[in-house]
Amino acid sequence: MKILRNVATALGLMILASQGQAATIGFANIAGGDTSGDSLVGRFSLELTDVSTRFTQKVQIKIKSAAANASYFIGSIFIDDEPGNRLSGESSAYKDSLSYRTEFKYKTSGGFAQGNLINFGATARYMMEGGSSAGVQPGDYATFQFGGTYAQVLAGLQSGALRFGLHVQGINLPGCEDGSDSFVSYVPPVLPPIPTVPLPASGLMFLGALGGLVGLRRRKS
Repeated sequence: MKILRNVATALGLMILASQGQAATIGFANIAGGDTSGDSLVGRFSLELTDVSTRFTQKVQIKIKSAAANASYFIGSIFIDDEPGNRLSGESSAYKDSLSYRTEFKYKTSGGFAQGNLINFGATARYMMEGGSSAGVQPGDYATFQFGGTYAQVLAGLQSGALRFGLHVQGINLPGCEDGSDSFVSYVPPVLPPIPTVPLPASGLMFLGALGGLVGLRRRKS
């Protein structure tokens, strides 16, 4: 009995130790799709946080739209979680703004615009009911909570096995009126450092001789 209590305590401490872990994922344009919102790339982000309790593995996902002096809104948020099923359970989802909080509705129908270009198989869709005023405006964010292990969800997001898609609507920018565009969660690849190429011995001798000539010229002058 004492051993079981010790094991339970150790597991609880492990879970508590993992709480608060967080990572941020960006969104990218979809090549070959609409271009009306291309200049908005970089304004959207996904923040993953471990909100596990002592007995439940749980993650929070916050979709943020940066404040901007422009008109557009996120109308729908899509999830492609096949075949890993890293997210479990029906999400509790809501949108926060400076003045109010409203529920983000789960929908079973509707495809992700431009999703066919990136083989995006939507397994879930969330949207606001009520038009543009209910969408995620610049400066707002939508919050989701799912059952899931933080490490597995993060690995899925980093590898692209788990993806989130945003359908942005009501885009009013120079040259674009009431346009729409789509973005997909994306982690830029880590590029290896550029190796330093050592100079051959002949190159070092040339530089040394060049330095000597410069010094000689200075002494003469």
